[in-house]
Amino acid sequence: RALADPCPDAVHISGSPMLVQVSPGPTSPAASYLVGPGLVNATAGTAASFTIHSRDSYGNPVTSGGDPYTVLLSGPRPVKASPVDGGDGSYAVSLVPELAGDYEVLVRYGDGVVGAAS
Repeated sequence: RALADPCPDAVHISGSPMLVQVSPGPTSPAASYLVGPGLVNATAGTAASFTIHSRDSYGNPVTSGGDPYTVLLSGPRPVKASPVDGGDGSYAVSLVPELAGDYEVLVRYGDGVVGAAS
């Protein structure tokens, strides 16, 4: 795709202009987010599912895996889950609460909490 020349009167160096591929930065827990029905409704004994989407501090999607997320459903009977790495910056989570009650979903990335302002 042709790019607009910001300096139309300039003499270009051989090989310019060059196309530069800019990749996302490291994962930011504050910019990453959660999506899925398991964040709103769950039934005791049935899997509640959601997805973690990794973003860098500028909101760019992270396109590789390997993020060290930990997940806890905190409430009457806490449940831990291990996210399944999709290899593309997304992580599938499935939790099975056994006891009815009010719970809080807590997703951590290192010392940060996903979705929390830094």
